[in-house]
Parts: sequence; C-alpha cells; structure tokens
Amino acid sequence: MATGAARRLAVVAEATYGAGAPATPVFDTLLVRSGGPKLDMDTLEDDTIRSDFQRTGVRTGVRKGSFALSTWMRYGAYDNYLQALLGGTWTTNVLKTGTTRRSFVMEEFYGDLNNSDKPYHRYSGVEFSKFAMSVANNQLVSASFDGLCKDMARDTVIVTGATYGALSTQEAMAFKDAAFTVGGSSIGIVTSMSLAIDRQLQQRFTANGVTTLQPDSRVVKVNGTLEVWLDTGTGALIDAFMSETEKALALTLTDPTNDVLSFVIPALKFTSGMPDVKGDTSVPVSLNFEAYFDAVSSSQLTITRTPHA
Repeated sequence: MATGAARRLAVVAEATYGAGAPATPVFDTLLVRSGGPKLDMDTLEDDTIRSDFQRTGVRTGVRKGSFALSTWMRYGAYDNYLQALLGGTWTTNVLKTGTTRRSFVMEEFYGDLNNSDKPYHRYSGVEFSKFAMSVANNQLVSASFDGLCKDMARDTVIVTGATYGALSTQEAMAFKDAAFTVGGSSIGIVTSMSLAIDRQLQQRFTANGVTTLQPDSRVVKVNGTLEVWLDTGTGALIDAFMSETEKALALTLTDPTNDVLSFVIPALKFTSGMPDVKGDTSVPVSLNFEAYFDAVSSSQLTITRTPHA
C-alpha cells in the first residue's frame, strides 16, 4: 500500500512544452508538506430518455491536469519555480517580472509499490501558475504553488539515465526573522502579511484532442494583505489608503544560517485599510494591496536572494 511518507516528488525542465523529460534528465527533488499533481476528466452523461428508467451512457471529457503543492519557505529551494512564475531570469541574484515561458515534467514516485504496479507517474507540460506566501505571527513562513499539466503517463521504471538531486537542507524561514518596510521606513507593528502571484494560466482545448494546447498566459497579478496593529504609525497607512497614495512595500526573510530572501513591491496601492474591533483586545487593521508596474525598477515585483557570507 502506498503512503505519503514514501513518495518522492521531482521536477525537471522540458525542452519544449509537453515534450516530456529530456535524455538523461537531472531531476530536482522537492520538499513539500502535502499535495501533488492530478489528472481529472469531466463526466459527460448521455441523458437520452428511455422507457425503462435506465441510464443510456456515460463518457469522459478532456484531460485536465493540475497540481497544488504546500510547503515551508526555504532559501534557494524554489528559485526555478519563482522564475517560471514571474517569467523572468535570475540575474546577479535578482529576479523580476519577464516574458519567458517555462514548462517542466513533474514525477511522482511511490517507493512502497512494486515496479509492476507502475509506481512512476509522470506529468508533462507542467507550468507554474500561482504562488502564495503567508508570513503569520509566531509561525513558519508557509508557501504554496499551483499550476497546470498537459498529460500524465505511468511507468514501471525511471527515465533512462535519470538522476535525482538531494533534498534541500535549508531550514524553513519564520515570522520572528521577518522585517518589513513601507515607503522605505521600518514598520514594527505588523502581525502578518500574505503575498500572491498569479499569471492566470487558462487551459485551451480543441476538437479531436483530449489534452490542452499550451495554456493562455495573461497579465501577471501581484497582490496581498498587510495586517498591522492600530498604533503609532498606522495612521499614515490609513491615510495612504484614503488618499490613494502610491507606496512601496518590502519584506525581508532571514533563515538561521543568514541566507536572505527579499521581496520588494516598488509600486502598490492599498485597496482597504480600516480598524476592525473584535472585542476588548488590540485592534488590527487589514490593508489589502495591489501591485503594478514600476518604471524605475521595470517590474511590479523584485525578488533578491543574498547568500550568507
């Protein structure tokens, strides 16, 4: 019987969309908490009326591949997938929004199944569509990746010549090691922050085909929520919401070995920001924000990685 404890999830880049694993592939082995790829098909019912109360027939529709992964944020562990999401390229440890499409093969291996049970499930045409990160009070920093797949095939053996990279040994990042600035000024009354990237991939199907064409990729959206206590300094954030003032927001995450990930949104506007009294405790203010193009940095989001000295 297969168990999640014995599953290996690995990813390798495709040469072209839907082409499958390259020759002698070098897979990146992922650390995830839960989730994985799956293949769904709609149920198409023939509801023709009969005289005997029987069902006439059932078909299945096109193949709809997708994946959802939940993990903890670690330095360097997900750089390739952040790059695929934003469509940019890491340049001197800086990543910005770009236009490059990247696709992958995602392989699930169930190590407690016999080879005859086809323990290798390989999904081709994998594209990363969404990323969500939560930096919450007294918690590890959680992250999730979602995306689409073109097709899936099962196999009894590894891809010829395949090798698998070692699992990351980086420790997860945590709220206690996070720092925030708004408009260039440090803000120490933050209780949580969420950040989302969505490139809005949409599958496309045609007649006489059971798998999608390469999905549509629309405008990349970056947004999220900053929650703070109502205290000294909060008034400026409420005023920024009320006056529709452009702000910059930066989040810096440092792990126990002093590797740093910095997320900078150079141009955003708060779309909400009012106190929310929930009893006789401290009063929170939740500020939703939407990012947009910044001419100075030429990006709506900049991610910088700084390895420890």
